[in-house]
Amino acid sequence: MTGGRPRSDDRRVFNGIVWKIRAGAAWRDVPARYGSWQSIYTRFRSWALDGTFARMLAGVHAEADVAGDVDWLASVDSTRSCGRTSMPLAQKGRQETDEAQDHALGRSRGGLTTKIHLACDGAGRTLAFVLSGGNVNDGTRFTHVLTGIRIARPGPGRPRVRPDRVIADKGYSFKAIRAELRRRGIGHTIPERADQQANRRRRGSRGGRPPV
Repeated sequence: MTGGRPRSDDRRVFNGIVWKIRAGAAWRDVPARYGSWQSIYTRFRSWALDGTFARMLAGVHAEADVAGDVDWLASVDSTRSCGRTSMPLAQKGRQETDEAQDHALGRSRGGLTTKIHLACDGAGRTLAFVLSGGNVNDGTRFTHVLTGIRIARPGPGRPRVRPDRVIADKGYSFKAIRAELRRRGIGHTIPERADQQANRRRRGSRGGRPPV
């Protein structure tokens, strides 16, 4: 016989993690029906560090693709979320500490924030994401997000990494991004910014044609 409490059911614990994240509550407020909040937090931390959540998402992606349930019209965008930290941070206007950068924290108009750069399919389901400080320009993480799309296929063969088409807003209107998409043979819809249109018209024939 071995001592100690029996291990809590993984499904029960996972449901507790989902409840906590959806509710935005503190760990201590997770309902008792999901088990001890300490166990739920410990399992959450363990699964995050050992890659369990990443493997879960990869498995869901693979099953959905086999069923033809992935819409390969991909959208790329970003959003900020408020960051909390107890570590000392550099004063405003100075470069953040290395530790803050390592935790994807940066100062923006909203204060100390984290930016989530995400690619989703045509139905709004996550395909890949990258975290950065809230002060990071969207365009600098576009390629990182796109290369993060890797949906495994059953049996031998390479995973699918290329959507049929990519949609993004004006924040991604850069020549380097358009060139990368053309190089990979990915159709895209990215509107030009007003200043780019004005600059092209100002240069006349030297400004070239607008992107199509």
